[in-house]
Amino acid sequence: MLSRLVPLKVHQYAALGVQNWWMLTAPEPVRNYVAYRLAPHRERIDHARIGPVFMTYSVTRRCNLQCRFCIVGDVLNKGGVRADDATLDDTRRIFSHPVARRCLYVMLTGGEPLLNADLVSICRFIKSARHIVSVNTNALLLPRLLDALVAAGIDMLNVSHYDENAEALEEILPLAAARIYTKLLKVIGEDEVREPEQLEAVLELARRSKCPRVFFQNTYPHVDGLARARTLSVPFERHGTEKCPVTDETAGYIRVREELTRRYADVHVDWPAPVITRGPLPRKTCRMPWYLFAVDGQGRLALCSSHASCTGPSIFDLPAADVLNTEPWITVRRGLLDANAAAPALCRGCYTLTDRWRSDM
Repeated sequence: MLSRLVPLKVHQYAALGVQNWWMLTAPEPVRNYVAYRLAPHRERIDHARIGPVFMTYSVTRRCNLQCRFCIVGDVLNKGGVRADDATLDDTRRIFSHPVARRCLYVMLTGGEPLLNADLVSICRFIKSARHIVSVNTNALLLPRLLDALVAAGIDMLNVSHYDENAEALEEILPLAAARIYTKLLKVIGEDEVREPEQLEAVLELARRSKCPRVFFQNTYPHVDGLARARTLSVPFERHGTEKCPVTDETAGYIRVREELTRRYADVHVDWPAPVITRGPLPRKTCRMPWYLFAVDGQGRLALCSSHASCTGPSIFDLPAADVLNTEPWITVRRGLLDANAAAPALCRGCYTLTDRWRSDM
């Protein structure tokens, strides 16, 4: 019954709050978060008053897996990609920027962040600057880095579950969950709904590993089929068949969700909203273009989690006031705020338009 009484987000926020007692001293990132929560959302962001509270920091474009639904597959593992790894000096420069230094929560992504040789030093620096830090990882390299990440003080691991690492996670996940607040992530689509034993296997793994926190994430639009509009500087190499997202036409999704929630009442589970394909779009509740600041070590920007390749302009080439107020940010915010407008073109096919996790950040 625990997961029904305490939603995963509440559980996560409470744990991060207990781990970070320094927030009681109200440093700048905490004051910015309070201001963000109290202020109305507007078309333009005045970062000097109220800036983003969540920072996605891409520290590498290398990965040791090739997932067919990867949302950054167009920039991974290209020639010379090692030069894009963020360094400690890059990180110091990024966090000297007024938009970055006011973010409370920093999530390190890639690629696979554990491939970055400076990752531990980067984590240690960000923690010393009074931020909450999480690392997204497939965990294959975690055994040799776990002690160092614990010592660096990171707050959370987001461990992704794939077919390719499922066997390895049987040993790795319990070790991680015993030492760091760990959440198990699984990207799901129509295949998993048709074969719910795949979802049940993830829940069983979480239960066995004493990691009772599972985040099922719907498939984002991506360059392998759903988001062909992204402009690519190099040809994208396909590496599999597209994973179809869960939509309002996916038969049995509600039934599967309710049945597994009932059977795994001891596991905190967050289920994604289906992509709306029929009838008028319900109220657009995604707030990523307000709360999220996404950047890589070279300062290149990304719009949101769906458009996450960090191929936009550099924060160091723009006036600070314009970093979050150029196109397409303004157009997307305008479309999200207008209750009578259709979904912005860049948002179509994205489940976070109406997803409850992203509606209240």
